[in-house]
Amino acid sequence: MLIDLSGELNQQANLIAALADGRADIFNDSQQAQTFVTSISTLVSGRIILLHPSGELLAASEPGEV
Repeated sequence: MLIDLSGELNQQANLIAALADGRADIFNDSQQAQTFVTSISTLVSGRIILLHPSGELLAASEPGEV
């Protein structure tokens, strides 16, 4: 079960990375980041957060988290 979960999380991380590739705007603009997270939240299970390279929370799939 743990191996299955690990594999699923890895696939979801790869999907998000592929969708974010070339989208520097989502790591510099919180509004663009939130739009991106909202648009992909139906493609993955679980919570999604995007962080600025400095560590600042830019967007989250859970309401009220930002």
